[in-house]
Amino acid sequence: MKKSFKHWTRQELKNNFNIPQTDSLAALTHWTDVQQTELTTNETAFLTQLLHKSHRNLNNWNATELHEKFIIKILELIDFEFEEHNCHTFAERYLSAQIQHISLHGYIDWLVARGFQYPEKLYFFIHEYKPEGAKEIDARGQLLAAMLVAAQFNQTPTQPIYGTLVQGRMWFFVVYEEGLFAETPAYDALKMNDLLAIAQILKKQKHMDILADPIEQ
Repeated sequence: MKKSFKHWTRQELKNNFNIPQTDSLAALTHWTDVQQTELTTNETAFLTQLLHKSHRNLNNWNATELHEKFIIKILELIDFEFEEHNCHTFAERYLSAQIQHISLHGYIDWLVARGFQYPEKLYFFIHEYKPEGAKEIDARGQLLAAMLVAAQFNQTPTQPIYGTLVQGRMWFFVVYEEGLFAETPAYDALKMNDLLAIAQILKKQKHMDILADPIEQ
């Protein structure tokens, strides 16, 4: 059996791979606790200006506009490019894995990984730039299928996989770990406090896994 990410639902994933959703995971709680993750004055000013420029039109943008005018600007502000760690960002990269005689495959919208020509070790990815209210089979099922493949790809089944689902103005942070997944409530990027929290969570992700990962010689 071969099936693309975009055709998976959470129910099918639970039935085939026994992946239930739980209310919380320690890794998710730790990731989203950003009390000690501070934004600089310049970062806060940038986000304030971005919100001012976007709040009237964000709900009208299609997926490409949402990515180019909003999402990518936040990601570039946090800056996940680290040449000294051989860590780079990638977009529209194909991943696949054979799990229990089922082939899962598809394209990841945006990811951070070790490697410079192609991803070698996945750290974090954003999947599905879908405008809020877009009619999809199951955006979370698509994200979870990709996270399952990421765990297989890294060959580190006990380590958490971190992902984010963006649906228009709403951001959801998701962790898959050892057969369980959990997600946060929605962060509304058109509310200043939530937008700052989104940036803090992304910034913590950079320091939590990428910069903490030993550099391979």
